[in-house]
Formats: sequence, C-alpha cells, structure tokens
Amino acid sequence: MNRRKNKSLVDLALIVLVIGLAVFLLHNRWPAANRAPDHWQWITCDVGQGDAHLIRTGQRSAYLLDTGDDYSALTSCLDWAGVDQLEAVLITHAHSDHDGALQQVQGDFAQPTLVTSPHYSRQGEQSPVMQGANTYRLTEGSVFPAESVTAGRHEAASQPLGRVLWPPEQAQRIPDAAGSSSWVNNSSLVIHWSLPARETGQRPLTVLTTGDLEADAAHRLLAESAGQVPADVLKIAHHGSAGSGTDLIIAASPSLALISVGTGNSYGHPHESILSFLNRRSISTARTDLSGHLALTTSDRGIEVTASG
Repeated sequence: MNRRKNKSLVDLALIVLVIGLAVFLLHNRWPAANRAPDHWQWITCDVGQGDAHLIRTGQRSAYLLDTGDDYSALTSCLDWAGVDQLEAVLITHAHSDHDGALQQVQGDFAQPTLVTSPHYSRQGEQSPVMQGANTYRLTEGSVFPAESVTAGRHEAASQPLGRVLWPPEQAQRIPDAAGSSSWVNNSSLVIHWSLPARETGQRPLTVLTTGDLEADAAHRLLAESAGQVPADVLKIAHHGSAGSGTDLIIAASPSLALISVGTGNSYGHPHESILSFLNRRSISTARTDLSGHLALTTSDRGIEVTASG
C-alpha cells in the first residue's frame, strides 16, 4: 500500500509539473526589464488594441511602423527603448488602431519621412500624409529606404532594409469591396525586413510584418510571390483574429510569433484557433497583452525576448 501510495504521489507531482510547464509555455513569461536591452534590433510596443513597432537604425533612432491610437502608450515604449529620433514613420493602413497617433507623432518629431501604400487615405479628413514633403507611397516590389539603395549607399551590415510584398498598385486586385473595412485591412503594407546585427555576437534578423491582412489577401500574396516569405519572426496579422488565417504562418515558418493585442479586448483577439495552430507547430509566441513591450535581440543562442513587464 505504501508503494502504491508513493507511486500515486509521484504521479500527482508529475501531473502538477506538466500542468505548470504547460501554463508557463502558454503564457510565454519572458524576462522583464525596466529598459530595453542596449543592443535591441526590434521592438513591438504595447499600445493596447493596436500596432506599433520600432526598427532600430542607430543608437537612439528608429523607424516606427504604425503608431497605435494611444500616444501615451507609444511614448512609454519610446522611452523604454531609449529612442528620441524617428527617421521614418510607416503606416500599414487607415484604421485608427494603426495610425491614430500619427498626427501627434508628426507634431513631436521633426517631420520624419512618412511611408504608406498608395491606397492609404482618410476620407473627410485632412490626410496626415499631405502634411509632410518627405512622403513615399510603396507597393509590391518596392524597397525601403529606396533612396539609399538606388544611390548605392545601402550597406546590408549597417541599416535595416524592408522589401514590400503587398499591396499591389491596382486597387481592384485587393480582395473585398473597395472602401470596406476588410478592403482596408487587405490594403495593408506587408513588409519583409532584413535587420543587421548591431554588435559582435549578434546575427541578422528577418521579420515579416503583415498589418491587418486577412486570409483572402494573404492567399493572393503567397500565390503571386510563390510563397517566398520565410522569416525568423512573424508579426501575426490582425492581432491574431481568426480571419487572418494560417497561410502566412505556414509560409513564413518563423521561430517566433509576435501578437500585438489589447488586454481583455472585446474582439476575442487572439483567437484560440490561431494560438492552437502556433502551438501545434511549436512556434514560440510573445504577446503584448501578457508581457508589455517586447524587445528582440539575437545571439548565438537564437532570438532573445525581453519584456517591459
């Protein structure tokens, strides 16, 4: 009886250990820090239910990809990152959770270069795009920063480079009814980023960013690009909504997935189907609602994630 009781206790302890490990993996409790690591390469900002990302270009400078609509949350991320100069602001599409803080950014920073797709517009409003002279509209096949590349000054080892995979220039090639919310989602800039190592011991990092692209547009993008979108890191489309599908996850085959999402949001993001799919493919997942701002660095151990808490 004692042996049987002891075995039961061991079995119970193993079950508790397994459950504890599963909970740990599910919540991806990344190491937290009061500031981002000195040599971060990429940061996904916690701006609530929205998107904002920093692509490092210098000691205190970065590109900003989307702004979210909570400027105080964005400035918190900039402070955590140690960024006080924005060389460019890229907007994926015209929904406020992606561009709502743009005018405040433009007001506080010295007119950084603004990058959008040709389909970006704000009907009934003075478009922020028209306020700055340094504005670029990119479509599939474009590279950013184009001026550096065309002038022969771009050095892959020193500056990040973005290759635009979507949207097409022709609006009719974008799925859904023109002007609808889904059409705007499907007009999102999709960019494949190549980020340089920033210190000895780091390695280059590739990141695929997807805006709010939905499954129909993702399928079309992959058909036209022959699925050539592998990346170390994938920014999961549309905050992990079920409608974003899984095609991009399969094609990118990342080792890390980033989900930018608000705590307790009313949309049910990220959807359980997306989380389950990532888990089945053994893809580590980092979420802003669980961990705050997320900084990525690389080393010989792979991709390291540091959270703000």
